[in-house]
Formats: sequence, structure tokens, C-alpha cells
Amino acid sequence: MTDPSPRRSRPGAAAETSRPIGQPANTALLDRDELLMLYQTVAPRLADNRAPILVVTSATSGAGVSTVAREFGQVVAGEIGKTVLLLVASPKIEEANSLAAVIDGDLPVDRAIEADPEIPLLYHARLCTRGGHASRLFESAELDRVLSHALQFIRLILIDAPPVLSDMTALTLARRAAGVILVVEAEKTRTSVVEQARRSIESTEGRLCGVILNKRRHRGKRPLFGRS
Repeated sequence: MTDPSPRRSRPGAAAETSRPIGQPANTALLDRDELLMLYQTVAPRLADNRAPILVVTSATSGAGVSTVAREFGQVVAGEIGKTVLLLVASPKIEEANSLAAVIDGDLPVDRAIEADPEIPLLYHARLCTRGGHASRLFESAELDRVLSHALQFIRLILIDAPPVLSDMTALTLARRAAGVILVVEAEKTRTSVVEQARRSIESTEGRLCGVILNKRRHRGKRPLFGRS
């Protein structure tokens, strides 16, 4: 695949970084060590018989999924050294320049994947799931083809997905993913809601690899929990 960014001639080539890895412009909800712990917790639990796709989702909105997915991708790419594609799947995304346009044949896949301007090995893409585009998630052949193309040079596809209890996107993507991370908002999300989300993920053959307790008031609380 041709690197879509003029900043690098190939995926993973060196680029100047304007800020240190682990110190993003926006304050991290999980620190660097916690994100490394998350990777060490999740990596051994990923299904060997599925593509290296990891879905990050929550039970309900407001848990901080996008921040966790973004900063987790930064650490995996910047510190662990794996080539990561951060794919944001949302009904709020416009179809133009997204993977939806690639599936329709209106855009080459290289044009839909952008290199991160600051972090080598990190790439970005978007997927519109609004309206009729949602059918692409259920008619999986074309989306699988696009993701397989990306996996020719990507080691991990990290999907920032909507909440499982209000949108079918995460559950549908979980069927083809090697694992799912569930983000829980501390002191707000009820245990019964988390359990409902867990059952929903596993009922669609998703593999729940870990749960993150996010937005903790007291940093001493353990932020990461492996699946029991």
C-alpha cells in the first residue's frame, strides 16, 4: 500500500515528533504506565483465529472511549512499536474520504488512510455508520476486504466504536475482531449496565478481553481489569 502521507515515504518511517509519547496535547485519562498495563493485559487474550482487530467501546455514552482508544493507539505505536490503524466508526462521520467511500468504489483505500503527523507507526481512518451505511457492517465481505488490505502493513486495527447498548456497530464489529475492550465510567455506570453490555458482546461471539475503569476520582484505584 502506498503511504498516503507526504511526511513519510513508507509506513513506519521516522518522523519528527513535536511532543513526547505519553504526553498528548489533551490530558490523558489513563497515564502511560496504565496504558502499557492495558496492552499487557489484553494482548495475550486476543483470539488467534481472527484478524488483529481490537474494538474499544462502552456500555453507554460519555465513558471516554475516544480518548482511551486514541491514547492507547499512541502508546502501542509510539512505545511498543507496532503499526496501528486507529479507525473511528461513528454515525457522525461524513462519508467523503472515509472507508465507506472506499467500499462504494469512490475512493482508493490509500486515500482513506492518513499517517499521524506526529507519531510514527500510527495511522488514522474513519467509517461512516449512518443510515444506509450501517448495512455495510452486516454485509461484511466488502468491509473485510478493505480491512484485509490495510492489514498488509498494519499490525493492529484499533476501532473506536459507539456504545454497545445504543448502537449495533460495536457488536457487529466485535464478531470479526480478535478482542473487545469495554470502557466503564467510574462511579457512574451501574454494575447491571456493565453486565448487560458484557452479555451483549459475548452473545454476538465477541471476545471481551478487558474492562477499563475510566475517569477515576482517586488515582489509587486499579484502572484495568482482565476478563474473569
